[in-house]
Amino acid sequence: MRANTAEKWFEDRVNKYGPISKLTLFGTPTVFIHGQAANKFVFTSNSLNNQQPTSVQTLLGRRNLLEVTIEDHKRLRGALMAFLKPEVLKQYIGNTDREIKKHFEMHWQGKQTVT
Repeated sequence: MRANTAEKWFEDRVNKYGPISKLTLFGTPTVFIHGQAANKFVFTSNSLNNQQPTSVQTLLGRRNLLEVTIEDHKRLRGALMAFLKPEVLKQYIGNTDREIKKHFEMHWQGKQTVT
């Protein structure tokens, strides 16, 4: 991943094993599927149990956007979209900028080193 070659890894895997294969990901047996039809199947099927490895759940949280049900996903996506609108981001950035400046003035002004 450091070399930013994930797409080549996917392509090599599909060429070697086909668009559907199994592998171990983060120590968990995983089904690998690739392609437009696979994406449609995964995101529209109610018969799949999407469960991420414990290590991924630890990083992203148990109820991350990839783990929630269809209705919760719609609700969370709507909330995120409302939060990420440009006019809302401008407001948050302005508030954050004021708070940081206030913090610097109160706790950092006149200090030459940070410990």
